[in-house]
Amino acid sequence: MAIYYVDFENVHIGGLKGAESLDLEDTILVYCRDNDVPVIKEACKKRKIKACVKCCVVTGTTKNALDFELISDLFMDKTEEIRYIISHDKGYEAAVERGLRKGLLCFRKENIKDTSFLHSLNFYKTNCKEIVVK
Repeated sequence: MAIYYVDFENVHIGGLKGAESLDLEDTILVYCRDNDVPVIKEACKKRKIKACVKCCVVTGTTKNALDFELISDLFMDKTEEIRYIISHDKGYEAAVERGLRKGLLCFRKENIKDTSFLHSLNFYKTNCKEIVVK
C-alpha cells in the first residue's frame, strides 16, 4: 500500500502516468484547483484506475498554498504506508529529507510510473537516530 500526493498544478495529467497499475489498497490524493476536478475524473475513468483517487481542492490564494497543504497532509498522516510526492518541483526535496530523518518512507518522483521500482522493493519502516542539538 502507498499514498501518492500529486501536485497537479505542477505535473498535470502526466503525473498520473502509471496509475492504472496501482492496487485497490493504494490511494492517490490529487491536490488541485476546483476547475481541475472534471479533467482529473475523466483521466481516471479513461485510464481505468483501480486505486482510491481523491481530489483535494485547494482554495488558498497565497503563493505555494497547494504545496503547503500537500506537505501538511503528508506529515499529519499517521499511517506507516510509503508516501510519494508526485511533482517536478525539486523544492519538495527538503520535506522528503526531513521525513526520511523522522522515519517516514517518502520520496519525490515525477509521475506514478517512476515509483514502481521503489514500491516493488517492499520497503519497511526503519529506526532513525535523531540527534538533538542544544
